[in-house]
Amino acid sequence: MFKKWSKTLIILVAMSLIAAPAAAITYGEPDDGGHPYVGLIGFYDADWNWMWRCSGTLLSPQLVLTAAHYTGSCPGLV
Repeated sequence: MFKKWSKTLIILVAMSLIAAPAAAITYGEPDDGGHPYVGLIGFYDADWNWMWRCSGTLLSPQLVLTAAHYTGSCPGLV
């Protein structure tokens, strides 16, 4: 019984040491126009109250591509 628990503990510790934390980009720097079609999108509700922001890529003058989890809670965008 002790062997089973010790193996489980060893596996859990190893998994926690191996698993890398999320590598989000923070405190980025301007790239002097290296990506001219990527920008910051601000989301507001119907009363123009600030909701959140995210990045997006301009596909055409009126079409922006962004991650789905940014628009999922905004009924007018889905």
